[in-house]
Amino acid sequence: MQDSRVDRPPISRLYERLQRERGDIEPDIPMYRRILDSLYEGDVIFRLSDASALREKIGRAAERLDNISKTVLALPFAPGSREEALKKAIRLACVSYIKERMLSIPPLPVEEEIKKIQVRRRQETARREERERLLALEAYERYELLQAGNADPSSASYNNGSSGTQAGAATGANSTADPLIDQINIVKGYIRQAREAMRFEEVATLEQNLGELTQEFYNRQRLGSQ
Repeated sequence: MQDSRVDRPPISRLYERLQRERGDIEPDIPMYRRILDSLYEGDVIFRLSDASALREKIGRAAERLDNISKTVLALPFAPGSREEALKKAIRLACVSYIKERMLSIPPLPVEEEIKKIQVRRRQETARREERERLLALEAYERYELLQAGNADPSSASYNNGSSGTQAGAATGANSTADPLIDQINIVKGYIRQAREAMRFEEVATLEQNLGELTQEFYNRQRLGSQ
């Protein structure tokens, strides 16, 4: 029994090759655009070399499609026959696909431009994180002021003529019902001690920890107010 694929006319086999080539390259076209969008947004997920390699792949596929469709067009058929019209239609459709889908993809960006965008993106991210850190710190400071204003004076101890300030400090040293607030207070105490001892590396690390804790506090307060 002969293979049915061998029995098919050349135009059918060539058309199947065209379809396979199109099917193989089609997913790469939107991916190329996605990579460019990512680069122009300053992301570092993809590299310019990724876009370049994919663009070359699309270009090679366009050449193969063009060559196959030219082979289809060169097939000998009787003038005016259905096959003659079919091969011209296949060639025309292939040229249209190459032009509209493959040759229309955007050019590669300039490397220096991408580097500038990435630097600007990092700066914007740093500014946004700093704003969020300050907002979080302000939210916690407002909470502290509110708690101090709501403190019950009768709960303070005035033994041996102790001042109200000393009593307030003693009250502040006590733990609260909120583990997050307790942790913030503890870290703030560590920062004060490290700063007084001029252990500035430790201060930097603790300030970062404090920022994370106050950010968590700020996020919780914001969610609670919604």
